Formats: sequence, C-alpha cells, structure tokens
Amino acid sequence: MAGSYDYIISRSDGQVGRGSATGGISLPLTGLPDGSGSIDFQYRDSNGFLSPILTQSFFLDSVAPTTTSIISPTDGTYYNTGNISLSWDTVTDTGAWLSSTPYNYAVSTDSNFTSIIASGSTSFTGTVLTLSDDTYFAKIQSQDLVGNISTSSVISFTIDTTSPLEPTNILVNGGNIINADTHSNVSITGSWEISESGSIVEYTIFDSASGSVTGTGLIDINWSFLLSHIDVSFLADGILACNFHIIDQAGNSGNSIAVTIGKSVVLAAGSITFLSGAYSNTNTTDVLLSVAKPVSYIISGTGITESITGALASAGIIVVPVTLSPTNGIKNIQTTFTDGAWVETTAMASIILDIPNIVDITIPSSDVYVTGSVVFSGVLATGSTVFSGTEMVSITDAANSTDRVSLSLSGLIVTTTGIGTWDGTMLPPRTVALSGITLSGNGYAHTGAIYKAGNDSVWLSLSGQTASLQVYLGTSFNGRILRVYRSDTGGVFDPIDVCTVSSGICQFVTNHFSFFTFGAPNDTTPDAFTFTDRTDVELSTNTESNQIIVSGINTPTSIAISGGVYSINNTAYTGSTGTVSNGDTIKVQVTSSSSYNTEMQTILTIGGVSATFRVTTKAAPVVSSGGGGGGGGSIVRVDSCPNGDTSLSYYDGICEKTSAQGVSVQSFTTSQKVQTSRSGFLSNNQVVAEYDFTTNKRIPQKVAAELNFFITKLAKILDTKSKWNESKRQKYYQAVNTYIANRSQQASDTREKRIMEYLGTRLVVVGKGIITQEKTVNIITTKVVHKNIPSKIHK
Repeated sequence: MAGSYDYIISRSDGQVGRGSATGGISLPLTGLPDGSGSIDFQYRDSNGFLSPILTQSFFLDSVAPTTTSIISPTDGTYYNTGNISLSWDTVTDTGAWLSSTPYNYAVSTDSNFTSIIASGSTSFTGTVLTLSDDTYFAKIQSQDLVGNISTSSVISFTIDTTSPLEPTNILVNGGNIINADTHSNVSITGSWEISESGSIVEYTIFDSASGSVTGTGLIDINWSFLLSHIDVSFLADGILACNFHIIDQAGNSGNSIAVTIGKSVVLAAGSITFLSGAYSNTNTTDVLLSVAKPVSYIISGTGITESITGALASAGIIVVPVTLSPTNGIKNIQTTFTDGAWVETTAMASIILDIPNIVDITIPSSDVYVTGSVVFSGVLATGSTVFSGTEMVSITDAANSTDRVSLSLSGLIVTTTGIGTWDGTMLPPRTVALSGITLSGNGYAHTGAIYKAGNDSVWLSLSGQTASLQVYLGTSFNGRILRVYRSDTGGVFDPIDVCTVSSGICQFVTNHFSFFTFGAPNDTTPDAFTFTDRTDVELSTNTESNQIIVSGINTPTSIAISGGVYSINNTAYTGSTGTVSNGDTIKVQVTSSSSYNTEMQTILTIGGVSATFRVTTKAAPVVSSGGGGGGGGSIVRVDSCPNGDTSLSYYDGICEKTSAQGVSVQSFTTSQKVQTSRSGFLSNNQVVAEYDFTTNKRIPQKVAAELNFFITKLAKILDTKSKWNESKRQKYYQAVNTYIANRSQQASDTREKRIMEYLGTRLVVVGKGIITQEKTVNIITTKVVHKNIPSKIHK
C-alpha cells in the first residue's frame, strides 16, 4: 500500500490548517489573509514510518499596488509643442514587491485605447513622447511580482502647434470713432473664422504720445468677441493705432491685424464770425475762425463766391477774407472743421450784404423804393442838409421785408447830432443787441426787441418832415397797444409814441433816428395752469407734481404756496413767497398723509391765479366684504386659508404652512371652502393664535387665550349685527381696518406696531396668528378697537 503526506499550514499567528493526502497535494489557501506563512510536509509510508519534516515558506498577496496618478501633462490642457513629458508619481504595494518594470503606460487618440500611439513598461516614473497635433488620452498602471495590476489613471490633453488666424470685422464703438461720451467706456467687436473654446483676443491701443492700453477678451461660442469698458481717456486725441491678435488655448499667438481709429474728446472746432457784424456794405469782408485744437477747415456755402480751405496747426484764431455773392441780402456760410481723428464739426454764420443804393438828390427823379440802405450823393455835412426834391423815399431792410423807413424829401432838413460827419447813408430799422436798458416811467414791460435806424456813425434829427418807421414784432402782439421808446445812448429809453400792432407790425413816426424799443402794459396775470392729482401714494412720502410752464405774463410776478413747497426751474424746493418770470418751470411737492386713504393738498398761487395739487394715500390693506352664513358678511383676503397664511404673500393664491412643535398644520389653497361664523372671523372650534411663525415658538396658552378673547368678542359684535345691510357692514369693516392700519403706522414703539399689524392680519385671515412679544397682548382689548369706530356706524 502506498504511503500518504501529512501537512500543516502555519502563519506567524498560529496554525491555519492541516491535513493529509496521497499523491499530488492541492493546498486549501483560499480565504487566508495576505501575508507570509509556511507549510510543513512529512511522508508516512505504509508501515507507518515517518520521513523528516520538509518546510516550505510562502507569501500570499491579493492586493494590487496603489493607483498611479499622472503628474504631467495636466488633464484637459492644450500644449503648443509635440515634445511631451509623461510623468507619474511613485506607487507603493502592501504585499509582494513590485516587479522590476512595474509601470505600464499607454497613449492613444481615443478614450477606449484602441488606437495606441505609444506604450511601454518601465521602472522610471516618466518618459518623453514626441507627438503630432491631435487630442490624446494617456493611462498608467502598475503591477507587483505576483501579477496584481492597479487601476488605471487616465487623462486627456491636446497638442496644437498651429498659429491661429487673424481676427476680422473689428469695429470700435461701431464706427472706429471715440468721442467724449465714450472715451472712458470703449467697446470693440470682432469675429474669428475658427472657434476654439477658451481662445482669447489680445489688443493694444497706442496714441501718438507713446501711451497705450492693453487687454484681452474671450472669444465666445459664436466665433465672435465683445470687449467693453475699455478706458482710453488718458490717451491723446488723434489717430490711435490698434493691434489685435488671437491666442489659442495652447498659447499659440496669431499674426496681428492693425486697425486705425480716431479719438476726439475735445471737439474739433469752435466758431465762425463775421468781423463786420450783422451787416456788410461791401462784398469783400473777413471772418474770424476760432478752434480748440489743430484742424483743417473748409468754408463754403451759397453766400460766398468760392470755397476756401486751410488748416490751423494749433488751437487759436485766424482771420480769413471771403468774397460774398454780389446781390444784396442774407449770406449764409458754413465752416467744416476736421481734426486729426477725422471727426467733423460744423459752424454756421450769416451776414446781410447791404451795398447802398445811390440816390442823386441833385437830379429830380420819381419816388424811390429800395431794399437795403440808401446813399444820398452829394451829402457831406456836419451841420444841416437841406433837401430840395419832392420825392418819397422808402427803404426796406434787406433781411426783413416788413422793416422799413419812409419819408418825404420835400422840405426835409437833416441835422447831425453829436460829433461826426454824415456820409449821406440812410439805413432802415435793424435789430441790435443791447444790455442794461431801462424804460422810463412805470407800468410797462420791455418786449425785448431793440432797433436802430438812420445811420451807424451819427444820430440824425429831422425837421420839415417826420419819418414813418415800421417793424415786425410778431403776431403774438396783435391788437395790443404798445408804447414806443427811443434812446441815443442805449441806456434809458423815453417814450415817444404808441402803436397798435396789426399783422405783427408796429408802425410809428419819429423826428429823430437813434435806438428804438417797445413796451407793453405790465401783465402779471398768468394763463391758467393745472396739476395732475396723485392717488394710491405711499404713506408719509414726499410727492412731486407734474411740471407746469408759466405763460401769459410779461413782468416778474409773485408766487406763493400753502400746504407744500415749490421749485422754480428745478432749483431747491422752498415754501417762501417769491417771483417768477414768463417761461419759468414750476413743480410743487407735498408730503402724503401718514394715514391710509387720506388726501393732502397744496395750493400754488401765481399772480392771483391758483391751482391745487392733491395727493391721496393708498387704501388700507383690507379686504373686500363678501357673503357669509346667517346674513352676515365675511372679511376675506385674496387667499382664503382656514389655518392661516404663512406663504410669501397674502395674495399669491397659496397658504403653504409647515408643521412645528406638535401643532397640526395643513396646506390649503384659495379654492377650498372655509367654514366660518356669520362674521367670518372664526372657524368652528378653531384656535386662533397658538403659534408664532416669525420666532418659531409656541405662544403660551394664556397669551393665546387673551388673543382669542379679543377676536371672539369682535366676531360676536359683528354677528349681533346680522340685520345690517351690506353697505353698513362694509363701513364697519373698513372703519375697523383703517383704524388698525393707521395705529400701526403711528405706533410709538415696535411692540405696539407689531400688535396692530397682528390685529390687521386677524381681521382678514382665519387661523393661527403671529405675535412677537407676550407682554404687548395686555393692550389688546375689545375697547381698543371698538371705541374708535364712529358711533353712527355702531348704531
């Protein structure tokens, strides 16, 4: 008979198994913990003899090495070079030793690693790869001597060595012009033909003085970019050079594209003025150009015979001669100024060409009717000039066909006044600008128009004949009797005549040519004005009216207000009496009432004409009256919540409550029917106040009882009035609600205010109430509210 083998499997912590077998031995190591151990073998023959013991050591390892983490490249990163260092951290193994080449790496162009680009096993913690442009996936696994393999660490990265294309369609501020309104908030738009997520556009803006602004912006998924809030205010005006280029995620920088833009914060030009004033008696005259910066200019228009171009190298003025078109009349010209940023501005100027008409007084002729001034030939005198002709002379202003002077030469003697020689020129009435004038006498207000007639150099007195003058003042004066005033100095004007305005024209006579003006009787009564009343205004709020414009007066007029304040031309508000002038704008302001549904008013009076501005506060937060059982009405909010409303609003159509500390709470919507008493205040057997949802605490039973007493008492009062009609019930509800709302607004301290707010809540919702201070409950009694209800409503 064959022999058998006895074996003992041992660990450092003792025997873990033993047995015997014949022939080949399969040892039961399954389930043993990892670690080192030994197996003792001894042969027993058929006669029972034992061989020496043979000991075999072993090491059991079922745990793979730790997961290897890839250090480089970084997961999801773009690289602009194909030379990539693939590196990883050192792993450890708790069981058997690592193999001699424990690290296995693989690089593929797909995440399933079906297209392997590079792979290998190594004992080092890194290797260098040479890759072409593409997106790659890399993984590292480690293994020990017994073949346990760690889980893989996988990352992805992209190789991109191609420079991006230039951006296109670049616009600065929509038109490549930066002005005073945008120089601190410039926007730039553009696009790119290729969209790479995460790519940026980089810009640099230079001025001529070596100043620059640099920044970047992200290109969006639509292949476009918007750069905003760019401040170039410190760059010099003029041409700005802008460079733009794309930088992709890999760091490749594309070629730059240059864009030229203009910055013009200081406007290009100032003004153009005729040096001879409003009139010229020759077609050769000068204009004065004034500019605030270097510009080029073009003077053009139908008023001159040819355009003139030029430039100013710096800010300042320049005199430019121009030739007016030869016919008498108004000559309009314009100057276009262009600065270094191509920004253009335009200035206009007008002059009246009045080349005098020659009238030879030594040759008898027919009546003379001319447009423009007249020169009586042969008249050069410092004293008197005697006319022997019998002609009528009518001289009409070249600019205003309604303004003229008419006189007869028959027996006319013209005498100069003051120092100077009369050159024989006779001018029609022309408007002039004078300041600081005064009308002698009282009761008349200056209309504003001032004229000069006769001659520019000397004053002329007439004898033997008087001159008739007519001037156009405007149809707004039609039918009004105006006083005509005259002055040689332009300071104090004295009355000389009156006229009744017809078709806008005032006609009068004079024996002296100088300055003329007009006065209308003082009118301090303005046209009627109104204010638009305001309703539904918040309580205790300063409320402003619409703006009115004062009209219908010709002299400063008194303004006063009661119950509010006013503002003239948007100046500070005042309540003091003052004065206003025609064309002034007025607003008034009044503080709304501290009570609901209450009107406050202010009365503004201007020159005896008054208007009232009324402000009414919004209605109290109540509650319409609705039907209820037993003939009584019920007060309900928009939300009908049997167990109270703790949602965000009483008008949001939900009740939305949560349970807390043993209080059974349900959710109700406004569509659910609520069972109430006839007054509508209490659900049957409903505890009104037992939980404070603002502090998340239960209200003591004693406090809840006191609140319930008040509510119940008020409900009984309403129930006993079941014979009231709807109108009377509504008045009572409104009175109670208004009183509580007003008390809440006027509360002297926070506690009282919260109690009043609580009562208001209880009037409109059946359910658990909300309070915050237990002590304040003591002020809540039936009398607090009931005694303040008008007695006629009680009855």
